[in-house]
Amino acid sequence: MAEDQGSYNIEASFIIQENIIPPSSVVMSGNELRDLYVSKAYASQIVDWVDGGTDPNTIPPETVNTLVQGWTAESETVYSGLGDYTVKLLDDEGNPVPIGSEVSFIVENENLPVHPACSDRVVVIQICNENNITDDNFDIYLNGTYIGAVDLSAMAQVGSVFIASEDPALTISSSDFACPLVGMVVYRFNPDLVLLNNTLQMVNTQDNGSGNLGTLGVRNYLLTDTTLSAPCVIADLTYDPPPGESITLSFTYTQCCP
Repeated sequence: MAEDQGSYNIEASFIIQENIIPPSSVVMSGNELRDLYVSKAYASQIVDWVDGGTDPNTIPPETVNTLVQGWTAESETVYSGLGDYTVKLLDDEGNPVPIGSEVSFIVENENLPVHPACSDRVVVIQICNENNITDDNFDIYLNGTYIGAVDLSAMAQVGSVFIASEDPALTISSSDFACPLVGMVVYRFNPDLVLLNNTLQMVNTQDNGSGNLGTLGVRNYLLTDTTLSAPCVIADLTYDPPPGESITLSFTYTQCCP
């Protein structure tokens, strides 16, 4: 896989001034480094496809899923620590160092915090085309695992919901998105995929020619018997990749209902 130097900085928004420590390094968690590894690998793979004359949008979702799973496994080997790392940004001469290439483990934390246990709540990820304007189509990956897709090719209030439960009986009775429930495709996934710090990848599968701008919502729905209602907000994430492009988003799950 060809190395794309430009991809090294695609997920560097976490580098803020208060995190910089001398000499020109930054402290990152193992999760952040693993997420960055997968993002860089995907960006580099796209370069390989394009250089080889292959349109990335023609790659089957199953192939992308297999690649992401492989990169995720590799990242867990490269950055196996559960605690924090010192990540070098500049060498001794002040030249940029590819982020993640020179790291040192700081401390192993055996008591890392986990996301809250909310027995009466179910996490739901929801993407609704509220503005009726066509967006692209995407496959959705949560922490490196495929959980479903969203088709936004129609000029209509449609979308997908991804329920963190494998119980087929669970249904949403009331929501906080504008799309009619009948127009939402329902996917279900293993709730163990939801972590304290989470990465969501929207992998573009079809350019529908109108650009992209929307909101991906992460909610905790109240569970009553088999009915989901009264959602509370965990996060609202804006997606706005260029036409035909993918995007990586992240959220932290620290409270049942913040």
